[in-house]
Amino acid sequence: MDDYLKTDMTEFGLTLKSINPSAEWIAIPPEVKWVDADCSMNQLSALKYVEVQDVQVLLAIMYPPKKILITDSSRFWNVDVLGALGRESIQEIEIRNNKYYTSEDGIVYTKDKKKLLKCPPERTGHIVIPDGVREIGERAFANSKVESITFPDSLREIGYEAFVHCTKLNQIDFGRGIKEIGKTAFEWCSVLTVLKLPPQIKKICEYAFRNCINLKKVILNDGLKMISYGAFDTHSANMESVKLPKSLKHLGPDNFDTAKSIILNEIPKKVFAKQLVEDYTLSGVEALNRMEGSSIHATKLEIAGKTVYLPCVVSDKKAMANLLMHPERYGESYAIGVDSFACDAAVLSYMAGYEEPKEYIMQNDIRIADRLVDAGHYEEIIKCLPLFKDCTVKLIDAMTQNSDNTMLRAYLLEYMKEDKTDFDI
Repeated sequence: MDDYLKTDMTEFGLTLKSINPSAEWIAIPPEVKWVDADCSMNQLSALKYVEVQDVQVLLAIMYPPKKILITDSSRFWNVDVLGALGRESIQEIEIRNNKYYTSEDGIVYTKDKKKLLKCPPERTGHIVIPDGVREIGERAFANSKVESITFPDSLREIGYEAFVHCTKLNQIDFGRGIKEIGKTAFEWCSVLTVLKLPPQIKKICEYAFRNCINLKKVILNDGLKMISYGAFDTHSANMESVKLPKSLKHLGPDNFDTAKSIILNEIPKKVFAKQLVEDYTLSGVEALNRMEGSSIHATKLEIAGKTVYLPCVVSDKKAMANLLMHPERYGESYAIGVDSFACDAAVLSYMAGYEEPKEYIMQNDIRIADRLVDAGHYEEIIKCLPLFKDCTVKLIDAMTQNSDNTMLRAYLLEYMKEDKTDFDI
């Protein structure tokens, strides 16, 4: 190292202790293995860039500058280096004199540029991945601030958590090459609102778009064959109806749970009908927890132009799968539900225009009325009023005490006045 560079830092044994305040950059020699925490936070982080001749020292730099220059000639890439280059504040990575790795536009690749290894976390704006890249590595874009990305037609693989926590990413152009979306690839891409998959996509792996909490519109491609467990477990409160393509052979659990409805253009075959029931009916404690203190709930399927509501818990999944293959029986779905879940499916089916649930609602009017009041579903209460024989305490309270329910109170009073029910207050 040149003498003037030596004067820009103070070493104590194997540890870098301090940096000359006037230095704009430093080259850390290979004998330095550690960086003092105070030096890293208050001095090294303020440099324009730092050159490292042994990448292992990166593990000790907790507060790096905006640019990292790597002149280590070894085959150094591993999960620890990946983590170190993912630290906040890094905007650019440059690699020189290495026969295994290279860099372009601040992003790290293998030397043949067939695999993208790391995009700095502070990188912003639009990224166009060069043609020829076949793989995006594990956590390559994790926590980055990129806003949009274009994949090359050469791309064949998206690695585990490749884009996890890209909280600015709002647009993805998948190109015409990639056929499979990798496991947890886009988890927590929280500003992504629209997703349109290109025609060549065949499989979406587990948790690929989990916790994309603002995902509103999903357009699945014809040709898609498999959606794995939790791929679209988005927890989005505003997801529109999702249309499943005819080509889909497998739909795993925990997908599109918050969608307004799931649409199929044709009556499902036996195997797929069984999947729908297995995946969209809950069981036991899980169902009860999901229902706790909240609204009425059932999965809405739109099949060949007709609507059916799947109760969250059913008494016989085989019978429910068989019902899905017979549209003339869709109004009976509530009958296979269990307890309060049958109530929910009955009300929703009646709201959709089915007459079959009327007798059930009349027989369970107190229970259903209490449930609807607890959930604040006053439109459903008004629709079901002609079927209620008895007025419950909760209905009376909704009528007499809650000023927000003037329409409900008006309907109740009208029904009592015209003696349309057996209400006794």
